[in-house]
Parts: sequence; C-alpha cells; structure tokens
Amino acid sequence: MSPPRYNYQPLEDKEHIRVLELRPNKLRIEIHIVHVAVSSRCYQALSSAISSIPLTKNLHNALCDLRNTKDMKNRTFWIDQISINQQDDHEKGLQVSMMSQVYSQAQRVVTYLGPEESPDQERKGLQLLERIYKNILDNAWNHIFTAGSVPACLKSIPLDVCVDSNKETPTERQLFELGWIWLVRVAYGEWTQRLWIVQEQILNPEIIILRGHQLIEWDAIATIPILFAIGFIPRVYLRIIKRIMSEDEFSRIDTEECLYSMWWERRARFMDQPPYGQTLVFNIRHYAGLLCGNPLDRVYAILAISSDTHDLALAPDYSRTFEELTKEVSVRTFNLASNLQVLGIASKWRRTGLTLPSWCFMFGGPSDLREIPSTTSFDEYEPHPISSMVRPARFVSEDSVLVVKGRIVDVVCVSQHRLASSSQASLLTQEVTKIGEPDQRLEVTNSADKGGTLVFSSSLCDLLPDDPSSEDLIHLFYIVFARLPWSLPIVDQMSPGETTAFHFLAANVQVLRLEKGRVLGRTRAGRLYNAMQGIEDGDVIMALQGADQLHVMRPCGDMFKLIGDIYVDGLMFGEAYVGQDPNEVDYEISIC
Repeated sequence: MSPPRYNYQPLEDKEHIRVLELRPNKLRIEIHIVHVAVSSRCYQALSSAISSIPLTKNLHNALCDLRNTKDMKNRTFWIDQISINQQDDHEKGLQVSMMSQVYSQAQRVVTYLGPEESPDQERKGLQLLERIYKNILDNAWNHIFTAGSVPACLKSIPLDVCVDSNKETPTERQLFELGWIWLVRVAYGEWTQRLWIVQEQILNPEIIILRGHQLIEWDAIATIPILFAIGFIPRVYLRIIKRIMSEDEFSRIDTEECLYSMWWERRARFMDQPPYGQTLVFNIRHYAGLLCGNPLDRVYAILAISSDTHDLALAPDYSRTFEELTKEVSVRTFNLASNLQVLGIASKWRRTGLTLPSWCFMFGGPSDLREIPSTTSFDEYEPHPISSMVRPARFVSEDSVLVVKGRIVDVVCVSQHRLASSSQASLLTQEVTKIGEPDQRLEVTNSADKGGTLVFSSSLCDLLPDDPSSEDLIHLFYIVFARLPWSLPIVDQMSPGETTAFHFLAANVQVLRLEKGRVLGRTRAGRLYNAMQGIEDGDVIMALQGADQLHVMRPCGDMFKLIGDIYVDGLMFGEAYVGQDPNEVDYEISIC
C-alpha cells in the first residue's frame, strides 16, 4: 500500500513560497510547512539529487543530516521536491518562474552530497582534500579563471602550476587508505550530472556543501574535477572512476567542463567582475550533457541564469508539449538575433521522430549526444561579406518557414574514395599509434577512441595526393582542424618542415569529440570539405547573409531543408563574393 500524499494548501500570494521548519525530533522526521514571502530571506535553499515526496531514502537522509548537523543554525529550508506541489502543473510553472528569486534571496544555498559512508573514510577524504589545496600556488586560480575554458587552461597555465603526474600506479588499498576513492565519489557524484544543479549553484554568493553532518566549502569540492582536467592532480587517480562508475552513467569530460563553467560564472558574478551572462540557447547547448526528468526542463532549468530571458519573455508552462516549446524558443531567438549564427546551432540538433522545421533547435539530452556531432565555435569565419542581417529573420506559413537571403556557392559531391596507399596509411598510422603516451597532457584513454582516430586518419589519406609533401599535410590539417579555434595558432605558426602537427592534434581527445559525425570530401568544383554526416550527392552549399558558417541544404521543391554546417576550403572568407555585390546576386531562400 503506497503512503498517503501530503495535501498541499494553495499559495494565496504570487510572491509566496513554501518553506519547511525542521523540528529537533530525533525519533522521526518532523516538519512544519509554512508560507512566506520569497523576499523574507528566512530560509536556506537546498540543492541536491534527491526525489520527491512521499519520502524516498535520499530525501530522508537529507532531512536527517540537515536536522543533525551542529553547525546548521537555521533549520528553515526551501526544498523544491517538498515546497512545490509537483502534481500541479500550473503551480509548478509559476514556482519555476520564481527560481531566480528563490535561490538568489535565500540566506544560503546548501548543496547536499549524501550521507557519510563511514567516519574513517570521511576523515581520510577530508584530510586528502586539505593536503591538495595546501599545494596549490597562490596565482593558480587567477590563471585558471583568466583562461576561460578547460581547453584554454591546458594551453595557458604555466607548467609550474601543475604537478608531476609520472607516478607509479597506486593499488586499490592505497587509494582507499589515502582517501582518493572517497574524493572521486563525492566530486564526480550524481549531483554533478543534474541540469537543475547549474542555476542552484550559481545564483547565490553564499553556498556550502553538506556531506553527512560535515559542512565543506563549495569551492573545495567543486574544483576537484577542474584540477584533474588541467593536470594539477595526477591523472593516474582518474582510473578510480572507471572502477566505481560505469561509462553509461558518467562522462568525466562533461563533468569537468560543466563544473568549470559553474565555478567560472560564480567567480565572475560575485568577485567584482563586469556583468556577465550567456544566452539561453548557448546555455542549452553548453549543458546538454546534464540530466533532467522532464524534457521541458532543457529550457526551464536554465532560464534563471540566461542573459536574454527577459527579452525572450518565456514563462514556464508544463501543460505544453516539447515540440511547442522548442518551436517557440527557436522563433523568438531568431527574432531577437542580429545575425544567423544561431542557425549553426540549429543544424547540430537533429532528432528523429519530430515533425519540426529543419531550422528549429532540437533540445536533446545526453542520450541524443551519442548521435549528434559536437558544435563548432562561433565567430570563426566570414563566408558572406554581410555579417549581420539588415532586418530580423522573417517567418511565413504560420512560423513554419524561415526566409533568409544568400545564394548557392557550390554543390556537394559524394563519391567512392579509393583506398589509401600503403605509404600514406603508414605515415599517418605511425603518428596515430603514439596516442596515449605518457608525455601527452590530453590522452586518448581507450582502444575505441584509438580505433576511431585510425578510421578518421584513413579518410584523410583519401584526400591526399599519392606522394604527399609536408605542405600537403599541413594544408589538409588546416582544413580538418580549422573548426577548432585552439588549433589555429598552432597550424599558423608551423613551418613546412614540422611534421608533428598530426601527432599533437590527433592525440588531443578534443579532436575526436569535435570530429564525431564529420565526413570529408570534395565539392563539384573540386574544393575539399569537412561536413556533417547525412549529406547527399546534390545537396547545395549556401552562403547566407549574417551567417558565420556555410550551410548544406537539400532542395525540397522551391524550398530547402537545413542539413548541417560545412567547412569548404577556399570559401570560408567571402571568396565567393569577390568582385560581386551581394545585394545584386543574393536572393531569398525559404528554409522549411
């Protein structure tokens, strides 16, 4: 027999929220729910990976630890699983729209990371945490913040900030005794994989972590994955992750990049930095690897931290369908945009089973990422001389068709490539087999990744002449890797005699991630291209006003369907318009 549900009393004021007062009853969980103004600042907001009422084990553990922690003076809490009636979509929508106020106006945010495993293990883990932070140089955090991203950290941080990771592999017993297993479980735990956790960690300057009965500084735990990512903590300890977490449940790289973003934004918001914020579409794309139970929360969970939320005028509404929300966000984003950069994002999110127009954003979750190519960075190219739109995007046919201006500049040619010659295959394979050597700061960690790189390398061979020179190799590397902004300075500074470019670039796991779902070939005009998979012979290549990429489109009667982005050698910097006025040669293009 299932336990009875709590009978929620309606919130009579639109600025009111429910908070619970946790009573000091050691025999049972005893709470008193009251209605207060969100501006009262009488409560602490809980952030966790727990479920809703009736009481689950995780929620029970959280309430017990909140009640029993000696240093927790205020025991009045806002806990979304209890404070919001999850069965009432109307109330849920109204309360979700107040999330920014709920978290920013709380006295403090408490991030709950579960009950203690054992007193001895907790003690060893906390001692290890203290030792790690004693060894961080004073200027390290400034370097890490200034870099702006994990890949940039790897390029810019001085070597003396990092530690020597060339150590003997520790045994399981040593890892346990030193507290590493505890630290990895906590720092890379389930809490890091929830989409809602992002705004919960960012919106309030006062935040603390609760583990069992122990309060821990938020930065101390949240920055551990960052220190692993940049090589400050020896990578040998990351092997623990493979043993205690399955690959399906965990993406180490996603966790490290998301925690870096949260840490960076907190620092930017609360340490006298200029006002900062990313757009809703950027945030959806950036945090696509995180989990949420309701697909609508791909949008609603990050409204509070997005810079254009007010202009988009989106109100959480859980009665609508996923497709309705997706189309509305897409239309409003295009209407606000001064250029077509967002069209490049739309081309990345292709999901089967949806009937939306091809220009719509498809907000997929982690399961979709396995099939969707990684996105390119913005502001890299100028394939069209007009970099912004004279007027906002125009929609017709009840917002089902997007009308833009541009023209066809080439056509895709899909042909059967010959097999790579043995000399070419040998040359590239020798470089690829070096992947994973100890001197590589970013290593490919499994044979599947190595195999993927070998397959990718063989496709490079198909595009090379029979006897490639160093100049041929470097030119091809540029075409393949020009989509990666961090690789451009490396390629630009190379001389023809330097043949280590492929070794450096192929060894970087980011290459494999960014080249997933790509295909190489030549256009009908003979130009080399690097495009999204799914292209077909006869697909056209479009240069559009306001776009920073070329796009592949498929003719559909008198309209076109967006297929994806494409890098075409010799067309990325306006070459198709040399000696021509775009206002005379461009025409309207209808994208369905």
